Amino acid sequence: MSARLSTLILLVLTIVSVTLGSRAGSSSSHSIPVSTQETTEKEGERERHKPASSQAVRRAIEGLRQAVNGRSAVRNRCQAHEREVEVEESSEILEATGCSIIVKTVKKAGPESEVLSFTLRANLLDLTTPASVEPLHLANCRPEAGTLVQLVSRAKPGKSIRTTRVASGTQPAANQPVPEGEAPARRSLTFFFPNAELAQKAAKALNRAVAVCGGEEWPDEDDLP
Repeated sequence: MSARLSTLILLVLTIVSVTLGSRAGSSSSHSIPVSTQETTEKEGERERHKPASSQAVRRAIEGLRQAVNGRSAVRNRCQAHEREVEVEESSEILEATGCSIIVKTVKKAGPESEVLSFTLRANLLDLTTPASVEPLHLANCRPEAGTLVQLVSRAKPGKSIRTTRVASGTQPAANQPVPEGEAPARRSLTFFFPNAELAQKAAKALNRAVAVCGGEEWPDEDDLP
């Protein structure tokens, strides 16, 4: 499988990250001394975004795991170099420590099953709600069955999701390490589903997990300054 084909497949399955601006802060007209007012606002901000109890966090993330694992899996047929290639992508939550989760996404392409694997490390505190659910149409690709739906929770301004990429066309020898390297950081946590019903269920679980962890509400891009 050529490097050009791998690059094309990666491009057609990767959502372009959306750059978020910073929110404008609100001012107050109360006659509180500036230093006291700033301290009060900072304390209120910390309290507002403080994660819930560890038990509530575990329950919320377990609900997210059940909504994603085994369900976030899609199969497309894409045109590449004048021939059709079957491309599969699946994601699963491997582990969680507090509000930090590790997500593994695997992309397989072609009859030789060339594999591109990504490991994402996301702190749900750094994400925003509500997550968006919408159909995704990729150039030169069509779903093998059903539809292609994406679920996206964007990161707060200044935050990102660390991503590690592992690419292998064949199984490495037992004594050889699997090549890996840092990939560009992502500005959102994204899952793909074969239909809207599964995506909506996962969105509900993701919104709950982000909220329980203290993530910030970010209702609409139109609200950005």
